[in-house]
Amino acid sequence: MSPAAPGLFPSHFPRVRTVLSSLALVIGAVSAVYAQALAPRQPTLERASFHATALEGNALGDPAEQPVLIFLPRSYRAEPQRRYPVIYLLHGLGMKPSDWEASWPGHPALSEQLNQANASGGLPEMIVVYANGANAYMGSLYMNSSVEGRWEDAIVRDLVTWIDGRYRTLPQASSRAVIGLSMGGFGALRFGFLHPDIFSTVYALSPAFIGFAADFSEENPTNVSTPGAQSYEDLQQRVAQSRVRENYAGLFFICAAAFSPAPEEKPLPVKFPFVLRNGRVVRDLPVYQQWMANMPLTMVDEHLRDIRQLRAIGFDVGSNDHFRHIPITVRALDKALTERGVPHFFEEFNGGHTTHTTQRLMERAFPFAARNLLFSPDKK
Repeated sequence: MSPAAPGLFPSHFPRVRTVLSSLALVIGAVSAVYAQALAPRQPTLERASFHATALEGNALGDPAEQPVLIFLPRSYRAEPQRRYPVIYLLHGLGMKPSDWEASWPGHPALSEQLNQANASGGLPEMIVVYANGANAYMGSLYMNSSVEGRWEDAIVRDLVTWIDGRYRTLPQASSRAVIGLSMGGFGALRFGFLHPDIFSTVYALSPAFIGFAADFSEENPTNVSTPGAQSYEDLQQRVAQSRVRENYAGLFFICAAAFSPAPEEKPLPVKFPFVLRNGRVVRDLPVYQQWMANMPLTMVDEHLRDIRQLRAIGFDVGSNDHFRHIPITVRALDKALTERGVPHFFEEFNGGHTTHTTQRLMERAFPFAARNLLFSPDKK
């Protein structure tokens, strides 16, 4: 066969290349869709750590590298363009983030229950972040403190920024909720009341320390600094040896380290709201007022404008809570919000402090958040 005449076939080469390129794009697109269809729809529970700048150099020596668990829903890997609302979960005093994953027969880990709810359609898919509030004193109350470090900033600023930078979140307040139990319920309410620009939805389960009452007041003679205690550990030992059912001296020290830190005080670096005078427990008024200013129950009026910005507020309490102040102060919070015309959800149930905690999360708190969060970019 004789060589082709110049110009006979070369003019067709660009068209052939275009067709082949188009075919490759189609094959690539089909392959991507097929691969996505085959991608496993399984949840992931990531155990990680983030750097909390706010905790650097704190006086207790707690690490700036903080543990965090992140629940990623079933579709997270399979739908790489999708973004999700985020729930921040705050644990109680004496707990740590991994405690949410505790399981026993008939009681699956929280991540497993979230997966089951997602799979059944009972709960829309969201990212859930198990934050840490445990420190050298058992619990930070999630507050900024000159003794303990800036735990509020560590969660509200450092952790939220880290999560938004690492995961496909909807980085807007309208798509963030904060939920907490006991000390975490206290933290959730404070975060919502103080930071409606970060969180739009709040749910507190049996929130502790939200106001003074009953066992958490001057009515309880143990709520003073124990004479002779030289350290937090010494104080805890004395409390344990007292055999008094409601000896809250140790608990009050933990709260004082957050509410009224005083690094200059010796031997304990705190001030107590109650002192012993002439055999009677009385208020140390400046310290008492300092505590009151940071308690959600008494924050309502000062922060009412911020509270009204929230999309939703919810809380519950067991009528038989062994911390007697909790039902009293939670009912008072319900009354205060009602009188000021602030919409909210409140439920009192027949139970104790931690009765059916995971069930309350799955049947009340998480659905409450899902109903009130935005699942798409805010159009504001």
